[in-house]
Amino acid sequence: MKIVYYLKNFKNLPQDVISFIKKKSQKLSFIEKKEGEGILEIEIKKDKEIKEKIGFYKVKIIFDTPKRAANIVSGIGKSLYQAINDAFKKLFETLKK
Repeated sequence: MKIVYYLKNFKNLPQDVISFIKKKSQKLSFIEKKEGEGILEIEIKKDKEIKEKIGFYKVKIIFDTPKRAANIVSGIGKSLYQAINDAFKKLFETLKK
């Protein structure tokens, strides 16, 4: 699986966050076995302002395989891990449908 990162308002992504994303994306391997290699695009945005006290980090995940239409989900969290976890939970829910 190819993982592509898009960073907004970040200089670089910490190594432990990258390993966290890889660990979460390994759960998608069952789909890749059926449908071929997929591309996982992750857009991470750090808000400079607090808007309605929802969160500081926004994560958008696009998962695309050759046989399936692209699944697009987003997550919000006060920490980077919460936002990533929220987005992956929503992705797994849409894949189960």
